[in-house]
Amino acid sequence: MTAKDLFEQVQKTGFYHHKKPESKSIGEKENRAHLAGKEAKLQQDYYASQIRH
Repeated sequence: MTAKDLFEQVQKTGFYHHKKPESKSIGEKENRAHLAGKEAKLQQDYYASQIRH
């Protein structure tokens, strides 16, 4: 599969086009809160794995 084929596949699925509007519609504050929540979860998992060892 060439890069051109891959690009066309991505265009067909709509992933390329739908990505940007979706992130804008969330809103900056909500997005920041979402990312903070993800990071907190990662830290929690990390500390839990440290305790187990």
